[in-house]
Amino acid sequence: EDSPYLIAGVLDISIGGTLIIDAGSVLVFETSSSGINVNSGGQLLVTGDLNNRVVLKAHDDEGTWSGIVFGAGSAPGLFGDTMNYVSGSLIQYADIVRAG
Repeated sequence: EDSPYLIAGVLDISIGGTLIIDAGSVLVFETSSSGINVNSGGQLLVTGDLNNRVVLKAHDDEGTWSGIVFGAGSAPGLFGDTMNYVSGSLIQYADIVRAG
């Protein structure tokens, strides 16, 4: 409801932490060093859907942001036999724009 979210620094997701970005959210990264770091034991869930995508983008049309970094030991996405999501990081229906 409060979207867009302005991100001035780095969102660090550490051990046991989860960042959930819901469908329809817009995250605007203000500087080229702004971004998302998924550290050891952390997970990122970007849960857009077909009609309500998530947008991660730079502050302006000329700039960039640092992007998403999955560090060693970050929780990988795990899926079951029928490709159903089980656990770990997941990015679905997201537009990642001008990540550098």
